[in-house]
Amino acid sequence: MELLGLIVAIVGLIVALVIGLWHIRGIRHVELDVRQQYANLEVIRASVSTHFLKEFPHCLEDIVNLINKAQREVVILCDFPAYGSFSNPADFLKYRQAIERKIQDGISITITCFREARQKTVCAEQFAAVDENLESLKGNKAALDKLQRFLKFYAPSQTVDKLTKTEFLNLLTTQDDRMLRESFSGAIVHPVDAHLSLYFWVIDGAQAVFSIPVISDRASEYGFYTSDGRLIMAFEDMLSRLHRGSGA
Repeated sequence: MELLGLIVAIVGLIVALVIGLWHIRGIRHVELDVRQQYANLEVIRASVSTHFLKEFPHCLEDIVNLINKAQREVVILCDFPAYGSFSNPADFLKYRQAIERKIQDGISITITCFREARQKTVCAEQFAAVDENLESLKGNKAALDKLQRFLKFYAPSQTVDKLTKTEFLNLLTTQDDRMLRESFSGAIVHPVDAHLSLYFWVIDGAQAVFSIPVISDRASEYGFYTSDGRLIMAFEDMLSRLHRGSGA
C-alpha cells in the first residue's frame, strides 16, 4: 500500500508538472502575441505621415536623429542657435555635433533664428520673474538639477550657490554666439527680428520635425514628425515670407 501511494504521488507530481509547463508555454505565447501586437502598432504609428513625438526638451533627440539622415540639405527655423542647450545639454551636444558633421560632409545647412539683440531680449523675458540671485530656481529641485547640469557642461568651475542671474544669462548668450561662430560657421545664417510661432527642421525637402511653442503649465513645446509634402511646402512658404518681411 505504501508503494502504491508513493507511485500515485509521483504520477500526480508528474501530471502537475506537465500541466504547469503547458500553462507556462501558453503564457509565453500570449506574451509573444502581445509584443507582436505592440510592435505592429508602433509600425502603424511610425507610418502615419504626421504624428506626435515628445515634449521639449526630449524631442531634441528626434531632431538629432533626423539631421543624421540628411543626404542633401537641412533647413532650420528656431528661436535660438543653441536650441536646447540649457534644457537638455546632453542631447544638445549631439545636436551640435550632428550639424558640424553634416557641414563637414558637404551637406547644405541653412538656419533662420533670432538676431543677437532679440536673442538677449527674449532670453531676459523668459527669466524675467527670476531674482538676481536665482533663489527661485535654486529653491526648486527640478530647476536646480537643470542649473547644475548646465554648469557641468559649460562652466564647470562655476558653482550654483554663487551663480547670479546676470552670469547665467551671459552663459546662455555665450552658447548661442559659440554655436553660430563654430557649429554653424559653414552654414547659411538668416537672423530675423520677428515673433516665431513654429520651429522646424526639414531634411532633403522630404521629412521634418516641427515644434509648437506653447509655454503652458504642462509643457513649453510639443514636438511632431511629418513627411507630409504639403505641410513641408507650407513650412518653406512660411520661411520665404519671413525672410522677405525681415530682409533676411
